[in-house]
Amino acid sequence: NTARMGIFKPNGSGPFPALILLHTCAAVDFDPRHMPYWVSQALKAGYAAFVVDSWSRRGISEHCRSSPTGFLPIHIAVRTRDAYDALEHLARFDFIDKLRIAAIGFSMGGRVNYQLARKPVREMYSPSGVRFAAAIAVYGKCLLEGLGLVYLDQDVDQPLLTLLGGWDQDGDPKVCVPRLEKLREKGAPVEWHVFPKTGHAWDQPRMWPPRTFSYLGSPEGVLFAYDSQVTEATREKA
Repeated sequence: NTARMGIFKPNGSGPFPALILLHTCAAVDFDPRHMPYWVSQALKAGYAAFVVDSWSRRGISEHCRSSPTGFLPIHIAVRTRDAYDALEHLARFDFIDKLRIAAIGFSMGGRVNYQLARKPVREMYSPSGVRFAAAIAVYGKCLLEGLGLVYLDQDVDQPLLTLLGGWDQDGDPKVCVPRLEKLREKGAPVEWHVFPKTGHAWDQPRMWPPRTFSYLGSPEGVLFAYDSQVTEATREKA
């Protein structure tokens, strides 16, 4: 079941490049077609795929509208550690190309990917020196002003691709793009693309028809809207 945590590999002995998939604030199988889509696309492209579930084993059902006691301030740190633990684990397998392991994260998982591209975070969570080849943040919020939390910081030094929706009030391009432009001016290896007239969670079929939700960090409401064409464009860019 590719909608749950697991490692999936193409046929053959490899070594294969690999993609670590980091879910949203919801359960990893909240949309039963979301992770299977990305696993299937990774396998078709010749990548191994590792779906990481940060919630189930911790007894957390979701972190979109409710906050586990004492968990809110550290949730990104915990999930960043999970990603580096997954990286270390994958690097042990002979069928994995250890120099070509990337991560892709969606919404809250995208916030984690901003962290994965940062040098001080890598030094904290990967004392062995193993590193991600690239990080891809898909509709990830760049900062949470109300709590003073910055996800996309100015010490990014690894390849980072940020994909945003023009109508997304959560991963808001008006907030993210100026930060990305400053990073590029400093020589950071960042790329981005804004899909016009696109809301949040555009690669989740469960989000059709479009509707607005309020959740932690975005009480004013966010437009969730599946778009199959933007999903395919996201796959191509990733």
